[in-house]
Amino acid sequence: MNKDGKYAVVAIMAQEDQEINEAFEFLDKFLPLKVNESIKVNEDFNINKVLPENQTYYTYTGSLTTPPCTEGVQWYILKNPVGVSSKIIEDLRKIMPINNFRNVQPLNGRIIKESI
Repeated sequence: MNKDGKYAVVAIMAQEDQEINEAFEFLDKFLPLKVNESIKVNEDFNINKVLPENQTYYTYTGSLTTPPCTEGVQWYILKNPVGVSSKIIEDLRKIMPINNFRNVQPLNGRIIKESI
């Protein structure tokens, strides 16, 4: 959120892969064991290590996917997924509620743009 209260979300798709993104291994060390548990991260984290090499993306104005489903959020969805281990996928499944997403919403005139 910026100083004007506007939100932006960068979505990074992940897929199970043998070539594992080291940043996700870092994040797995601090993954909570249950929903709503807070974990203090006491190490530096370089967000650039999470990003795929090819950083082309789709962008549109939408909303947050969880309550309060705030509108006017600028989304940036990276086109290329990063690899994560099956262990991380299983760890996330253990703490994430099933169907923790908002249903697809009508476009209502929104335009989806693609970077080059």
